[in-house]
Amino acid sequence: MWREFPFCFMFFTLDTIPNITLCLCTHAQSITGDPNMAHQLLTCSKENFVELEQYVMYTLKDLAGCRDEAGKPSMLGTDEHRPNFGQLTLLKATVMLTDRMLDFGFFLSRASFADLTSISTSVYSILDCNDLLDNDRQGRLHNEVRLQALRLLERTMDVRLNHRISIVMQTWEKIWQDHHGAVDDRVMLREHAADLEDKLFGENIVSAPDISADTYKPDGWRKDGGDKSVDLLLKLCRQHVAIRNKALPLLMRHLTQKSALFRQVLAKELPE
Repeated sequence: MWREFPFCFMFFTLDTIPNITLCLCTHAQSITGDPNMAHQLLTCSKENFVELEQYVMYTLKDLAGCRDEAGKPSMLGTDEHRPNFGQLTLLKATVMLTDRMLDFGFFLSRASFADLTSISTSVYSILDCNDLLDNDRQGRLHNEVRLQALRLLERTMDVRLNHRISIVMQTWEKIWQDHHGAVDDRVMLREHAADLEDKLFGENIVSAPDISADTYKPDGWRKDGGDKSVDLLLKLCRQHVAIRNKALPLLMRHLTQKSALFRQVLAKELPE
């Protein structure tokens, strides 16, 4: 269904489909008196939303048709392989749509965050591009695409943080249940810090293994097979001012993710 519409239709469907679906279901049930009518409409909308999710992930992974000299999906093409205005416009619309769809809980239905991992990989591919000049229409649009991609990257970091907080709270609840509050919870949590650290930072959550942005290791980004997101964000900090202003806070947040979380949890932020 969604492949039949131009990319500009995404903005219309994003804001109106949830409201239209609800109104249609209510109206159909009030007129016919048949609750099955509303169920049929909801089923149809759910199927279309699944198709929309698949379309969005496909477009992001395909980078809206952008190719390098070898014909592979990439933003690194130069000269005649440079991403054209239409591709950049479609890619920007898709990134913005993905960001808004996350507000409605899309891409988060799987416990393994497989869909979000695919999106995160695509975001890094969008950000990994050549230095751009801001003196032409195409270059400015390319910078806008990267800026939107950085905002989407921040959303994936939020999901990662929420997941880690849930793990901490589950650990704290288990300690409280096992000891019935007979010991200091902070002391017991510190005793579980080693196992907790491995759960929080020992495996990827929303990042693909070839990027490994979620496995925190000091200076790990300097080694082969280490965190590639640090090098990428450092590169973005040397570019357009708007991109730099967005990339630098994300870089600092990423570098301090471990110390900040443990400082808050182990020092004073545990529930009383």
